[in-house]
Amino acid sequence: MTYDELAEALGRSGEAVRALVIRKRWRRTLGNDGRARIAVPEEALEPRRSPSATRARSPSEARPEAPAEPPPSGSPSEAPMIALLHARIAELAAELRETRATLVEAQTKAALNESLGALLAIERERLSDTKAERDRWAAQAEQLVATVDPLKNTIEALKTALEAEKGRLSELREERDRWRTAATERRSWWPFRRTA
Repeated sequence: MTYDELAEALGRSGEAVRALVIRKRWRRTLGNDGRARIAVPEEALEPRRSPSATRARSPSEARPEAPAEPPPSGSPSEAPMIALLHARIAELAAELRETRATLVEAQTKAALNESLGALLAIERERLSDTKAERDRWAAQAEQLVATVDPLKNTIEALKTALEAEKGRLSELREERDRWRTAATERRSWWPFRRTA
């Protein structure tokens, strides 16, 4: 089928048909007369429906469309059902508000729990640090106590030694004084002469 034949069959212009062939990627070949021939699928050549045929579709084929206006509620048989539906909508709206309030409260509690958990973790870490420091100070105190007992014994031994040295010093002073007295006695000038 040539471009002109296709344009006539589809009811389009030549340029529109050329663009359609390129867009649909239909196969093109060169005929014996030098004109391009297009391999058009059969479904593309089916007769297009007229607008009146489109309107005459069956109800099962019709697209569901939303009504522009709600149906009038004046019929007496529909009034109780509508009232019941309005009441149910009001109940559901109240439940939704309560659920949202509960959700907000739960989210607030969750955030509070997370912050309290973080604070608790910080306090636990601080407590473990404090316990470690307390244990370190207790170990130092035990070392000091262990050092103090030998120091007390050493001090007692030094006091005893000091008392002994004081006693010895007093003996040495007495002996010194005796020797001084003996050395300072008056002697005669004659060495062989004894004093009576």
